[in-house]
Amino acid sequence: MHFRSQTGCRLRFLLTDPETSAAQSLGSAVVYECNDVEAYRIQIRSALTGLLGLVSRYPEVCEVKLFSVAPSFSLMVVDREHSSTILVELYPFKLPARDRPMFLLDRQRDPRLHGVFSSQYEAMWSSEFARPAPQQPHP
Repeated sequence: MHFRSQTGCRLRFLLTDPETSAAQSLGSAVVYECNDVEAYRIQIRSALTGLLGLVSRYPEVCEVKLFSVAPSFSLMVVDREHSSTILVELYPFKLPARDRPMFLLDRQRDPRLHGVFSSQYEAMWSSEFARPAPQQPHP
């Protein structure tokens, strides 16, 4: 990780805020397998705890924010110097995760859709609905 930080690697994680109605919405309408909002909140808190550990070890390259709006998709964005890809997973109503549509966008092959989802991530990251994660997750 140290070498990557010297070459400009950044890790930015935007999670649904487990203490908001967004978690309630996703936990009841999207996370079909669990069908238990509190179990979903616990999963988010667990992921947050792990990510905060990463932030404490690599504060110069890692950042975590919590998002208070339920998104209709998840994104994994990998930007490199000469290429960029985005894995998009859509969140249809009550569809099990194993059946959710996913697609991979390449900046070269899919410039329009890649631009749409890249812009969406940046807009979500910098919006008033995103806030820095607390150093200690909620109990």
